[in-house]
Amino acid sequence: MIRVRKVPLTIIGVLDRKGQKALGQDQDDIVLMPISTARTALLGQTGGKQKRIGSIFVKTADGADMKAIEERIANCCGSG
Repeated sequence: MIRVRKVPLTIIGVLDRKGQKALGQDQDDIVLMPISTARTALLGQTGGKQKRIGSIFVKTADGADMKAIEERIANCCGSG
């Protein structure tokens, strides 16, 4: 269990260590969560007008159908 903005979240997995990028940003200091959790639990957005998401990082299996994956993300999260 961790808290982000005083909201308790359950840890379901831990990523391998990556260390720092060339410019000093520590790649190990991140939290990944479903976008629906971020919107409702952390940003307080419930329906209505929702704030835009600045970026989404996606990793796929080699040979995956990127067009289909892009469509699923757009359908799930809205497209801008």
